[in-house]
Amino acid sequence: MQEDSLWACLASMAAYAKELTTAEIAYAAIDEADKVQFLQTIRDLPSKEARNAEMAVFSGQPQASRGGEERSRGSWIWSEEHNELDGD
Repeated sequence: MQEDSLWACLASMAAYAKELTTAEIAYAAIDEADKVQFLQTIRDLPSKEARNAEMAVFSGQPQASRGGEERSRGSWIWSEEHNELDGD
């Protein structure tokens, strides 16, 4: 179980640093498929501003996401429900 803790720490730090690939790998290692899927969705967003805003909310920094970026309603709902990485 210590290995899971290390993967979880890596996932959290990578998400905070906006290192999407590393975060995806770490979340996959601890069977967090929903987070992996959402990170893949973030990576596919067309603008850097949108990606940064989503990552800010995802990594628990919602104040950083309010820089005037447009947000889709569905994305906002998901982010509000899942704005903490360490909720487990």
